[in-house]
Amino acid sequence: MGLQNLIGGSIWDEYSQKVQALINHPLHTGVIRQDEAEAMGAKLVEVETQSIHLYFAISDEVIKTAKFQSADFPLMVACASALIELVVGKSVDEVLTISPSDIEKSLRDKHDTLAFPLGDQEVLETLDTLITQAIASYKGVDVDTLTIKELPQESQDEESNTMAFSDMSIVQKVKAVDKVIDEHIRAMLIADGGNMEILDIKVNGPHIDIYIRYLGACSGCASANTGTLFAIEGTLKKELDDNIRVLPI
Repeated sequence: MGLQNLIGGSIWDEYSQKVQALINHPLHTGVIRQDEAEAMGAKLVEVETQSIHLYFAISDEVIKTAKFQSADFPLMVACASALIELVVGKSVDEVLTISPSDIEKSLRDKHDTLAFPLGDQEVLETLDTLITQAIASYKGVDVDTLTIKELPQESQDEESNTMAFSDMSIVQKVKAVDKVIDEHIRAMLIADGGNMEILDIKVNGPHIDIYIRYLGACSGCASANTGTLFAIEGTLKKELDDNIRVLPI
């Protein structure tokens, strides 16, 4: 699914040209069959979630080739394409050193500008979990014995829980908002067959604008821009900062 089929407007200005190119023209899509892997003298390893199915052909500890199939989740398509570019030809131990941050950095247009909003980093978590599961399966070991890697961050601050929301970094703001949503809002949305995700957080004058996207039943709900929105915004104002505005995309 290309960008022309997605939400319009400036939201895609937050995504690098590399990300947008891979959304429209993904790499390494498809399936690796068992007989194809055997013809390469490789072991076929498959891992999946609801949003993506990954195939790896591994021989002599080296990933010979890999492919993926994904539902219509554009950022997952771009990140999976980038992941496979990074891992093919590398040993499984080398692949374990590739972090979610490495995937994101490979998609940047400029070294100091994130490839996509930090609120979308769940995609990287999913891919990192899957690649670790695949290697654990190949090695015949428990996933917990393999290295856990870190997500892209701007900074870490152990005192963020005591900081004013307005003084937090973008990473800390996202985590703080997610925590409030998880504690006060998400269960209500899920109970009605929906959910939400944070796309971005920006400071606009005196306001702290939180851009969200409704998922599932929430995306077409009549109250998404009235009662539900007021509940989300009111809770975030109460728990974090009175200058918060919540803007659905």
